[in-house]
Amino acid sequence: TRSLSISRAPQSPVFTTSTVQSCNSTSASMSISPVCGALNYTYVIEGVSGVKFAANGQQTLTTSQTSVNFTLEGGNSVNIIKARVNYSNNIVSEETKGTLIVGLKTPVFDIYYPGGSCPGNFYEAIGASNNGSDVTYNWYINGVLDAYHGYKIRRTFQTNYTEIKLSVSKSGCGTSDEIRKVWNCSLTFSIFPNPATSELVIESNTTNISRIRILDKFGNIKKEIPNSIRIKKLRISITDLPADVYTLQIFDGSQWQSNLFLKK
Repeated sequence: TRSLSISRAPQSPVFTTSTVQSCNSTSASMSISPVCGALNYTYVIEGVSGVKFAANGQQTLTTSQTSVNFTLEGGNSVNIIKARVNYSNNIVSEETKGTLIVGLKTPVFDIYYPGGSCPGNFYEAIGASNNGSDVTYNWYINGVLDAYHGYKIRRTFQTNYTEIKLSVSKSGCGTSDEIRKVWNCSLTFSIFPNPATSELVIESNTTNISRIRILDKFGNIKKEIPNSIRIKKLRISITDLPADVYTLQIFDGSQWQSNLFLKK
């Protein structure tokens, strides 16, 4: 007779619906599938402080229930809901994550301008909200609401300074927070190739550039490069950036100037 030790990782819970959207400011619920041998379950909310478990008014809850209810505050928010299984002998599973959206998600949009970002040239702004097909897209061009409500607009640059803002609305859900982007035609530098894969070349008509930075479409700084030798033309590696649309900014000692590029 020979004895063998057999072990396996504790089974993690599975959300019956991984993403739940609530268009009101009162309540919502999420469920996991029951797990054999579970002692109880621990749920954690990572999000705004106004989203809490109805059972205890906190953002952490341990219960034998596989369905949990939330009390919600007004406004728009995206909250991560974590769940794990607690077994006897202090054994716990890996956490499973679900998403609870309150109201409407802030949309995103990218802009493409093969005509160049100067007055009279055209651009396309393409939005995405992940809130379904029954949303209205609210485009504001230099503070004026555009009449078209689709996810994509094709317009011309009106002035040297062009501001584009986007929010989405949905019946029963209200209006999301808005995202804003600005383009300035009066640039003193160019970048190429655009789109780019591994390297960008910056060419400026001034040697006063002291700082260079790259921002993602949410305005987060992804790279910052000092230009201590003050040259008009330099190369920047972008191999560490994921494929997306970015803003490259230069600082000439008095102001930041921006230009957009696409990393493939």
